[in-house]
Amino acid sequence: DYPPAPSGPLVSVIIPARNEARNIERCLRSILATPYPTIEVIVVDDRSTDGTGDLVEHLGGGVRLVRGAELPPGWFGKQWALVQGYRVARGELLLFADADTKHEPTLIARSVTARAAERADLFSVIPRQEMVTFWERLIQPHVFLALQARVGDLRRVNRTRIDWNAIANGQFIL
Repeated sequence: DYPPAPSGPLVSVIIPARNEARNIERCLRSILATPYPTIEVIVVDDRSTDGTGDLVEHLGGGVRLVRGAELPPGWFGKQWALVQGYRVARGELLLFADADTKHEPTLIARSVTARAAERADLFSVIPRQEMVTFWERLIQPHVFLALQARVGDLRRVNRTRIDWNAIANGQFIL
């Protein structure tokens, strides 16, 4: 219910991508369609073997491609890709988004407004899930049921003072 911010701090959108050739163009086009004027988009190609990085390069549009370095000992892939994106980001705000997501045009602008209005250090959304494959349709409802059983009313999560009740969706973390 928050109005889109017409302007604001630079938001660095960091997208880790490993073998996301099937999804990356849709994701990037949806992010670049934002009316929010101050964003930079950074895609970290996490050593893809399906041409993800080449697709990003050919798309252009001001998207910065970071070719991911080898995974250091003790690190997990997605977290390492996010750190590499963070290291080149210039934004006052960091938005971590998954490569297999599609963003409504005003999502970033509304999220900037909401984060400021709520005086939150971290802002996350739970999006509508598209379940296409057999396995998604089989597994995802159980994930949502577990979340519902654990949290109950999601509005409680917004202002919890109990660390155990705090959650964020890794698909969109501002």
